Amino acid sequence: MKKMDDNPVVVDGSPLDIGQTELAKSAPGIGRLGIDIGISSIKLVWISRDATPGGITASLNFASFDSTHVDECVAFIKNFVEKQQLLQATQLVAVTVVATGKRAVEFQPRLYGIPGVKLHVEHEFDCQATGVEFLIAEVPRTVFTCSEDTFRTYDLPRTPPYPYLLVNIGSGVSFLKISNENTCEQVGGSSLGGGTLTGLLSVLTKSIGFDEMLDLAEQGDNSKVDKLIGDIYGTDYNGIGMKKTAVASSFGKVFSMQSSEEPMPSKRIEPETSHGLSISDAYGVPEPDVCRSLVFATFNNIGQLANLHSELHNVTKVYFAGPYIRGHTQTIKTLHIALNYYSRGGKRAYFLTHEDSIGAIGALLKA
Repeated sequence: MKKMDDNPVVVDGSPLDIGQTELAKSAPGIGRLGIDIGISSIKLVWISRDATPGGITASLNFASFDSTHVDECVAFIKNFVEKQQLLQATQLVAVTVVATGKRAVEFQPRLYGIPGVKLHVEHEFDCQATGVEFLIAEVPRTVFTCSEDTFRTYDLPRTPPYPYLLVNIGSGVSFLKISNENTCEQVGGSSLGGGTLTGLLSVLTKSIGFDEMLDLAEQGDNSKVDKLIGDIYGTDYNGIGMKKTAVASSFGKVFSMQSSEEPMPSKRIEPETSHGLSISDAYGVPEPDVCRSLVFATFNNIGQLANLHSELHNVTKVYFAGPYIRGHTQTIKTLHIALNYYSRGGKRAYFLTHEDSIGAIGALLKA
């Protein structure tokens, strides 16, 4: 990923080749743009075409903004429209922009104010389902599974496996049952999502961004913070199939870190002395250990909820997507292990290489 100019935009330096898909064949020369406007970020996807010795190729291009940078995003879209008009040598060409996401309606007036934009707004859940199914059916090596031994396995069927559960992990979590290409139903949700994780880690550590938090988690040892099965039973608990390394209580060791001669209140940090300190400083718990523990707790909970919803709605395949997965190894493995454990091996977790942009891809397809 790279920063473009001085704008707070991240543009993916590796466009996704969509080859001879129906989208590539039908893509109009004037261009179109899909936008997913979420609570924490704005995702944009558009098509580019290039002439090669083998013919014309098409690619999906990706960009993202933090949701606080609306003005910069609007400027980016204006620039995109102007470039498309120059390619057509006319300012009369309208660029189709399809917006989706929780803040799409709020964003509408800003988009209507851009000359040359023909705007549509689509429901976010429909766009998410459409985006996932395009990747499954049309683009090789964009959907994968994992196991304890192999992080990514790509050799998967290229047909949407109806019915399936789509779990979108944003600031909160939505659970969608996809019954067929025309039926997408929200069957549940949770307020404990990526926003919860980021908020708690902002309070508990000095880290300043979600990616930094994930980097810290990679370095951490949650066994220093969590109470494990081995701490309780001394070994694996074979009666319920739990390894001794499984978490019995998230943050369960923190209270017991206090000396029996030193009561808990003595560890309180008064406001006038707390400037620049995190709770990790106050209690002597390394920040990487805190990050790893909370990543485990958050995504294990999401995996368990995914299993409960899949049981309730009789589906065996669960697709995880959303901007808080980030392709992060620990996040993906935690979701996989949780779903596999709670379903006793009866459910399978699937992941996407462009998991944060499925809504924008779906919006583009509806243009």
